[in-house]
Amino acid sequence: MGGCGRIDGGPGRPIPGVRRRGAASLSGGTQLGGMGASGEGVRPRARRSGSVTTSRGEGIRRSDGPGEDDPRTNLAVGAGPELESVLVDWYRTRLGCITGLIDPSRDSHALEMQAVIEDSLDLGRRPPDESRRWLDQAHRSSAEHAAVVPDVLRSGLIRCGRRTVRTFIGKVPHRHGSVSSSSTTRVLHAIGDLRIGGAQQLVIDLAGSTRVDAPHHVLARSVGIGFRLCVPYTEEPGDRSRVRRIFDRHRPEVLHLCHYHASPATTAWYDLVARVAMERGVPIVQSHCVIGDPWLGTDEQHLVFCSEWSRLRSGTQGIPDSVINPGTPFEIFQAPRRPIPDDPVVGMVYRLDRDKIDESAAPAIACVLQEVPHARFEVVGDGPVRPDLERDLKAAGFSDRIIWHGYVPFAKLASIHRSFDVEIAPVVADVFGSGTVHAIASGTPVVGYGIAGLPELLRSEAAISTPGSPEMLGRKVGAMLRDDALHARVHATQWSHASSNFGIEGMISRYHRLFTEVAGHRTSMPSG
Repeated sequence: MGGCGRIDGGPGRPIPGVRRRGAASLSGGTQLGGMGASGEGVRPRARRSGSVTTSRGEGIRRSDGPGEDDPRTNLAVGAGPELESVLVDWYRTRLGCITGLIDPSRDSHALEMQAVIEDSLDLGRRPPDESRRWLDQAHRSSAEHAAVVPDVLRSGLIRCGRRTVRTFIGKVPHRHGSVSSSSTTRVLHAIGDLRIGGAQQLVIDLAGSTRVDAPHHVLARSVGIGFRLCVPYTEEPGDRSRVRRIFDRHRPEVLHLCHYHASPATTAWYDLVARVAMERGVPIVQSHCVIGDPWLGTDEQHLVFCSEWSRLRSGTQGIPDSVINPGTPFEIFQAPRRPIPDDPVVGMVYRLDRDKIDESAAPAIACVLQEVPHARFEVVGDGPVRPDLERDLKAAGFSDRIIWHGYVPFAKLASIHRSFDVEIAPVVADVFGSGTVHAIASGTPVVGYGIAGLPELLRSEAAISTPGSPEMLGRKVGAMLRDDALHARVHATQWSHASSNFGIEGMISRYHRLFTEVAGHRTSMPSG
């Protein structure tokens, strides 16, 4: 069978409109683990010693960021770690948002920083830390100027109306039911948007696992109209005086900033909430859940990354950090592996939102269907990429073998994952991959690109394809569906690692212990 570089329903006809993404450099694309980190030229703050360990002794992987004597330290343009194309695109997009605001006659430093970033990206390397800090500050300043101050009366009426509607039509999202014995700290969780996704689930799981004497509260800029939250929350679009009153009412010992990139208004909102915490001396723990840089408004915070890959790409010298992997409720998903049937079903479960899945998923799906002619394919998830995927796969002649489910509630995910014989992860990037862990726990092995945080989850060479190579991905899926013993070995390898490292109880416990440690550091600091 010929390759899938030109995928078609007939000989040699390409999928129209699909841009082939180049393979990202990842030590050949299949090496487990991440590449080196870097930091640059910013004087490190005083280091804090100590670590947080779990009952199994495995610990939170923790660092104060690369030091000046660390060989990974980024001392010059081109010395930073090599970046995947999606990260290069992220930096270029963020730089493009502020380039027009720079006055060449008045801001020579800005021009210098812009040139440093552009030179680094031309080399495919992460920009030095000083320029990353400048870019973050410039973007936050631009967002603050563009943000519209909400009308207090109008926004209050809207919030009341939305809360009332949620009471009648909202669906209660899944919440992990156990109270953690490690919960000893009052925490305010701040998240821009409470709708659907891993960051939102993290906040709900943490806020729902607290003891009565250490309450947590969720502060969100907006809450989806279809969600009836099962944890205490306040919806506040960004009035500074109201945000201050929320801090005064709940008296948090820690602000948990669950950060992800969104609109300028959301960027300004995160900055506002963080600065109110700084005014009140409330320490910040920031969970960085997405591709790109975290909020860098202060070094007086603790960064938490989803994976070692994310920490090595986005950690910053002088800011202490940890890796706490997202947790999966195995009791919901766990199921044994099933033997391969005569008519296998391959699945993909992702938001179709271009952050992880873009149009390049179409040739990956097509290659799987071409490699395994008796297989069906099902896509779970929705988003702006879906019409392009449907169009391209229809043009390639595969539409009668594909089912599109759209969004499904969390309660149905376990049965969905169990209905697949193999799942694929043809992502352009993913800081972790909770959906992959859900699939593995459900008895379904996963084949994906060896990019970003995925190799740590996929584990087996038989399940890791060179990034940007749909042909290889299709061949690996085909090999697995033709060999039940291989299918079993791959799943056993993936499940052994996932079950030992990615349970939800461990994640919740590590976060609560980190909150307690950070709050304790605040109270132990000398006054004055």
